[in-house]
Amino acid sequence: MNDREVMLAVATVLNADLEDPRYSYTQETRSWAHTDMPLKSSKFPRIQVQKSDPGVQEIISIGQEFMEWNVIVMDIWFYTETDFKYLYDTDSYLQNEELCRQYQDKIETLLKSKQSDLKSTYGLTGFKVMSRPEPTYDNKMQKYVIRSTIRLWYFEK
Repeated sequence: MNDREVMLAVATVLNADLEDPRYSYTQETRSWAHTDMPLKSSKFPRIQVQKSDPGVQEIISIGQEFMEWNVIVMDIWFYTETDFKYLYDTDSYLQNEELCRQYQDKIETLLKSKQSDLKSTYGLTGFKVMSRPEPTYDNKMQKYVIRSTIRLWYFEK
């Protein structure tokens, strides 16, 4: 396991278990959580999983097969187009900042609920939400965006 594989594991869990807001309109499934920067031509809403800190490695045993404890801090970005409307329930819609806040909560709740799966499937533990800033408008991309910074641990030989 390495930092890139951890980011891919988080994107995989989000793709598999988080409701795509576009699904209420198109009924098509898609991969919408990625580890790369979104292109302007990408379909939105979209999630980007990105390493935010250099991380920490600590050797916890000695010998030829020593174990390392690794800490990775990641930013999970949620992007949405201006005025994209998400059907929240049968008669109300969320958009812009409210949609960003809703999905920030959904992402964090999902990852928290999947801790046992993350550990058994990928060997990831130590989930913690580190930061939850308010949504902003990115003038360059012309998208609303929100970020959750999370921490995960993994061990490797």
